[in-house]
Parts: sequence; structure tokens; C-alpha cells
Amino acid sequence: LPPGIPVVAVSRNTLGYWGDRAPRNPLFWVPNALESQWLERGARSKSANPDEAVERPIDVLVQRRKSSPYVLKQLVPALQAQGLRVEVQSGWVEDLVDLFNRSKVYLYDSAEYWRGHGVTEGFGLPPLEALASGCVVFCSFNHALADTLTPGETAHQIGQGTLENDLMRIAAAVASPGQWRPDSLKIEQLLMDCSEQRLCERWRVVLSQLDELGAEG
Repeated sequence: LPPGIPVVAVSRNTLGYWGDRAPRNPLFWVPNALESQWLERGARSKSANPDEAVERPIDVLVQRRKSSPYVLKQLVPALQAQGLRVEVQSGWVEDLVDLFNRSKVYLYDSAEYWRGHGVTEGFGLPPLEALASGCVVFCSFNHALADTLTPGETAHQIGQGTLENDLMRIAAAVASPGQWRPDSLKIEQLLMDCSEQRLCERWRVVLSQLDELGAEG
């Protein structure tokens, strides 16, 4: 970039990229916001319901787009062979929040997809959407996913060593989701940091700083 051109990064991963490639350009950071429907309709408050087996009929949810061959060709068939109800979503969904609310475990493994396209995960909203819906999240921690997710705390690593290890941990999470979910206060804080209200406040600060740069120019 020519010197002096401001960069507003959507993730700390992207911020670090431009901090390395354009260290003399004005750098700012404003993450993506979760749509309000995830915060308002996500079934986090119902996640401890003892009748959850009825309310969450999908054991494992996978979205085909950006998912790895490992998940689609090895892990999903192996989970189904264990008798788990696995939904591989592709195409248009009328109510995505409802789909997530009906799922116990969500798998998101995008590292291979982005590596094959020669770019990085810009922000990674799907795992946050799953957390907002009360799902247990198993994912990769590539690029911007590491901005918001902590292995073993807010999410669990997928492809951790062997297929058998993944099968054992995912089956355990399906059987006892409450033992694998993050602390509710931690999740609420994470989601609030990604709320439209919080990030509109941040945009006001950044736009003010951009105005100051323009005035100096």
C-alpha cells in the first residue's frame, strides 16, 4: 500500500498481517459483529434443560461450505456409524438460528479450505454463532479463529491427533453437552464484545481518528 493509506482490519490476525507488510500505514481494528438475531434468539438459556434430547434433535451439525475433506469424508461417516444424528447442511436455510438451536455439537474445520485458496480466515463468525446458540464447538484454530476462541475453554480442537480421539470426544460432548460447554459468563462476555452495539461504539472512535488523520493531511 502507498504510505499513509489507513487500514481497518476485521481481525487481529489481519491486523498483524498489515502490521508486518505496512508498518508505517495508520492501522485500526474493528471486528465483525454478530447479527442481533443470534444474541436475541440463540438458545443459550435452554442449554441446561434436562429435556434437551427432545429440543436438540441434531447431534452434530456440519456446514459443507469451507469444511475439510477430513470432516466430510472421514469424520462424518465415522460419527454416523456410531449411531449419531449428523446433519450436513448445504444450500439455503430459511432459519439458520433455528438450525443451530436444534444442534448439540457444531463442527467447523476451515484451515484446509483457506490454505487451498491461498488466503486466511478473515474473522470466523460461524463458531461464534454456534456458541450463541448453546452448541458445543469443535473447530480448527487457524488465522482469525484464534482471535476469539481458546482451545479447551470456549471451543475444542478438531483433528486432534487421531480420528479415534475426535470420535471419542465428540461422542462424549453429544452425551453430556453441559460438561463441554464454556462457562456461561465467559460466553456472554465474548458475545457482547461482538455485538453490534459494542462495535458501533468502536467504529465511532475509529472514524473520529480517521477524521483527525484527514485533517492533518
